[in-house]
Amino acid sequence: ALAEGGGSGSTVAHKRGEPYFRENIFLAYLDQATLSLSGAEQSFPALLELCDALASSSFDYVSARLVLEPPDSHGPPLLSDADVLAVQLMGEQRLTLQRPIAGLPVSAPRPKPLLSATLRPGDALLVPCGVECRASAAQQVFSVRAASAASAAQPAPGAEPLVYLLLRLRAAEQNVDVSLGKYLTDLLRDAALSKETDAFLRSAVT
Repeated sequence: ALAEGGGSGSTVAHKRGEPYFRENIFLAYLDQATLSLSGAEQSFPALLELCDALASSSFDYVSARLVLEPPDSHGPPLLSDADVLAVQLMGEQRLTLQRPIAGLPVSAPRPKPLLSATLRPGDALLVPCGVECRASAAQQVFSVRAASAASAAQPAPGAEPLVYLLLRLRAAEQNVDVSLGKYLTDLLRDAALSKETDAFLRSAVT
């Protein structure tokens, strides 16, 4: 799918946040560039089914982007104009959510992390619209080689690439927070709750 996307323009390579061009996308990857396949749901029937199911239940439109990152290579922070569901498929990475620093005065305090979590295969993390997401290695392990003038850090042996999905969740009038709140409200209204559960929920809001 990544190779086919390279011919159609759906697969692009980025390095240090900038587009990176080589003769083909595989040479770009060998140069430590990140490969990204937009519209990945068009290449994988199971992923298309997932996007359609999410769109029909809670959202107007859901699209998927498949990302392949070389070992120990992380791009710039993600700041999306829509809610994003990050799903880890291979490898481990640590994601940190915080308020964006863009536009803050230099003298202003830096935003503190809102959440930090290590994602392993099968894990998912919701990144709300307007929240900055920074990625780092789950474990910073390096082997250091002594050079004549300075020592250079190299990725640890056995470091593996990362593969993950970014599902963009778009709704015309509401974001995931509002959708989730409405869903839970309807669920609690219609569900047959035990007396103990009903009493606990009522005491929590009164």
